[in-house]
Amino acid sequence: KLWRVYKKYVDYFISPSEFLIKKCVEFGWPRKKFIHIPHPAFVPPVTHVGEDGDYVLYSGRLSEEKGLRVLLDAAKATPDIPYRIVGSGPLEAELRARIQHEKISNVLLTGFKTGKALEHEISQARMVVVPSIWYENYPLSILEAKAAGKLVIGSSIGGIPEMLDKRFLFPAGNAKKLAEKIMHWYTVSAKELRAFGIHNRTEVERINSPETHVNNILALYKKLV
Repeated sequence: KLWRVYKKYVDYFISPSEFLIKKCVEFGWPRKKFIHIPHPAFVPPVTHVGEDGDYVLYSGRLSEEKGLRVLLDAAKATPDIPYRIVGSGPLEAELRARIQHEKISNVLLTGFKTGKALEHEISQARMVVVPSIWYENYPLSILEAKAAGKLVIGSSIGGIPEMLDKRFLFPAGNAKKLAEKIMHWYTVSAKELRAFGIHNRTEVERINSPETHVNNILALYKKLV
């Protein structure tokens, strides 16, 4: 009954990713009911772009679907690269125990951070990694990192490939490939890192500006009215 109400009374569903639209269509919803409007993001006026920082950063919920076990495997395979994991969640105790038991000395769990503290973690990172093993829609963690001018590596699952060039994607759940990606991009020159950071920042300004987002929403409202 609930779904019949949605089908009868909702003219459009707004989706931040094309991936979500395709999934809904696969399950029988008409494509014409959906419109793609990506999430908005503010680009910081002052940022540490590209070359700053020496660590690989994960920020988000510490839960199974986020691929933290895969990230630890990759960290073990790249012992000379420091990692910082920012967040909290049901997997936190397991991660801490494993880090201690396996003596993974290049990984630091910082606990939950938000606001300025989280912005600082992102600004000081060399790169950001999103190793999810389950579907993501349009991750804000990628959007925030790109807005801060950071290179981002992500798993090729869900809506993530819409946000990142294929050069920065790895097969979801594959720790070996993730380690290879991290090692490759960690060792490129500061000039290259900065170039990718500027590209990401510019892309967010173009696609995800709050002004563009509001205009897209208003255009849809006007169409319906």
